[in-house]
Amino acid sequence: MYLLLGSAIVLLFACVYKYNSFVNQRNMMRMCFSSIEVQLKKRFDLIPELVEVVKGYAAHERELLESLEAIRSSLLREIDVHKRLPVEKKMNQSLQQALALSEDYPELKADQQFLYLQRHLTEVEEQISAARRAFNSAVMSFNTSVESFPSSLLAKCFGFRSQDYFEILEDERESVSIHF
Repeated sequence: MYLLLGSAIVLLFACVYKYNSFVNQRNMMRMCFSSIEVQLKKRFDLIPELVEVVKGYAAHERELLESLEAIRSSLLREIDVHKRLPVEKKMNQSLQQALALSEDYPELKADQQFLYLQRHLTEVEEQISAARRAFNSAVMSFNTSVESFPSSLLAKCFGFRSQDYFEILEDERESVSIHF
């Protein structure tokens, strides 16, 4: 009788511990993803300055600059993470094209404001990459817990499910599934 009761209590504590572990890992993913969002916001805020500097030198590149401004405007309106990530990919591609314009315009390449923005954007991209790695590490840890036996049984009972990695900036996938 005491053995059965003791086993039930141990099992209950193990379940509570594992549930709390899932919650902790989910919160870690949320924190890591918010770091990515902070870096994306920094990049977002640099775009108007970059567009203005490039406009002065590359007026006939109007289509690229208008595209960059349109993408930025759509990001400003979009709140849903699932819809924002593919747009962030387009933003990254357009920024790379805008920065590449310096090869065609030597005077732009020498502009101090452009050089400052280019350097700052490069730093932000490196920070986005680091934040993405931290997020993916948190996802890996969470997914390992969710998919491992016997914790997978508990995960299923409480609705915890595997998460996708954040690879949208390098990957050609059209959608990313993030369910916190």
